[in-house]
Amino acid sequence: MASSGTNITSSVESDGNGNYIITWSGLSGVEAGQFRFDIYMRRYEAAGTALDSAAVMVNTMSDSLWCFFQSIDMTDNGDFIVSWYKDQDGGGFNVFARLYKNTNTSLKPTLSDNSDIKVFPNPASETLTVEGVGEYVQVYTMTGQLVLAHKSQSNMDTATIDVSRLPSGMYLVISRDRIGKVRHARLLVE
Repeated sequence: MASSGTNITSSVESDGNGNYIITWSGLSGVEAGQFRFDIYMRRYEAAGTALDSAAVMVNTMSDSLWCFFQSIDMTDNGDFIVSWYKDQDGGGFNVFARLYKNTNTSLKPTLSDNSDIKVFPNPASETLTVEGVGEYVQVYTMTGQLVLAHKSQSNMDTATIDVSRLPSGMYLVISRDRIGKVRHARLLVE
């Protein structure tokens, strides 16, 4: 199955050699009268030559109808992780991710752990403490916009983040470590 050309979000990331990956949420069809959006990617050499013969679906067919607001992070050696929101059949949204090891042109996907992190105080208004963090902590709006990013100097377990400039509302806090483990929690900013 491939994206029909109707795409709602996209992102690009490159490695240390200039090779890059484009990811997007694309309309892949209609099921039970509802549009189905899936997450796709395609890898390219620095010169622009495609490494994949066609778009590759990142999420699985067993996922729900709405997969969107994907994000990609890539290491200098070409390993990468794609994360996305997924509608839980009207029961809210969860974050999912897939880690890829890049060896020449073959992909070896590994599903990542999706366990929660601790954020406090919650609700927060000034600073936020995040426990169980990895190398990166990112804060997203509920519409998928990245509003804060924090990179640890080392793979520490706790991070303190200033949230005083964020408008009041609900946010999603995502943590990623160097081996691709993704954790998340919801945050209310007052």
